Amino acid sequence: MDPTDLSEGRVAEMISRVATYLRQERGLYSRASEPLTLGWRTAVQPYFSKTLLENVKAVILKGAGIPPPPFYAAAMDFSAGSFPDFVHLASVTYLDIIVFHDEIALRTLFHGLVHATQMALLGVDRYTDL
Repeated sequence: MDPTDLSEGRVAEMISRVATYLRQERGLYSRASEPLTLGWRTAVQPYFSKTLLENVKAVILKGAGIPPPPFYAAAMDFSAGSFPDFVHLASVTYLDIIVFHDEIALRTLFHGLVHATQMALLGVDRYTDL
């Protein structure tokens, strides 16, 4: 699909679907989430606000995969095959919950916290719009 062929309405619809997906998955994973340990919070505290670090939670799937989002096929088509494969991502951030596939690593945690910060500051709708 040529991105220039997309109407403004179609783009708005896709953005809305992504925002809805992030909210729904956050709700799904919130039941299994736990606060970041003191050790992880201490490791990244020079870079992130205390409030963010107290509010962000984590889920470690221990080998289970994050299934692709329901809009995955359309996103692959739109991106000419360059949309990330959720099954192979180290983590995915759903607002204030970071879901890790196997374990928390400092680099992956930092990356997830950057996304959590962006969503906290911008709101999920503006974040997905960008």
